[in-house]
Amino acid sequence: MRRHCEDSSRLERSRRDGKRTKQSFGATRANAARVFVGNILSERLLRRNAPRNDGVAFGASVRCLFSAVVIACLFASGCARSGEQPQRLPKAPISIGGRSLEVEIASANAQRQFGMMYRRHLAPDEGMLFVFPDAQERYFYMKNTYSALSIAFIAPGGRIVKITHMEPLTLTTHSSRLPAMYALEMPLGWFDKNKVNEGDTIGIPESVKALD
Repeated sequence: MRRHCEDSSRLERSRRDGKRTKQSFGATRANAARVFVGNILSERLLRRNAPRNDGVAFGASVRCLFSAVVIACLFASGCARSGEQPQRLPKAPISIGGRSLEVEIASANAQRQFGMMYRRHLAPDEGMLFVFPDAQERYFYMKNTYSALSIAFIAPGGRIVKITHMEPLTLTTHSSRLPAMYALEMPLGWFDKNKVNEGDTIGIPESVKALD
């Protein structure tokens, strides 16, 4: 939900809204499946007393009913999967740890909120830079985020003020503690592996700005 929230109140609202949305969507999907199967069952019952020459018609009805149930189940599961697509954003180069790296840029509020949700696998240097319109304390958590991440909170001048690690599918809040205008998410342990530490500077192009 990833995931980012501008302050503590938005964090709490996001948790409640996400829970209500998930419950509403699940109930809607289940109701649709029940109505679909119920209609098929009603039709079968209406035909139950109709004359039959042999068992062929009855067998066909059973097969039809079985197919309807399977289709309903596939429909329900397909609806659940359709909302679990990760976003893919344009990339921009940054300089970090003496090297150049291309990362996705989350500069709009909706992009920052979605973040890296639903990504099952990450490439070794796959990352996302969150760009905010101002510098303040930032909060991140890992709802619907399947890959463990390390995050660097970055001050307006590019200096890393905090690096921390985040476990997948958790609602533990990770705070920048100090004002941050950027946040860089990378695969778990990336900063340690590349000898990037708090106090180091990340080069961010001037063209990379928050949209809202």
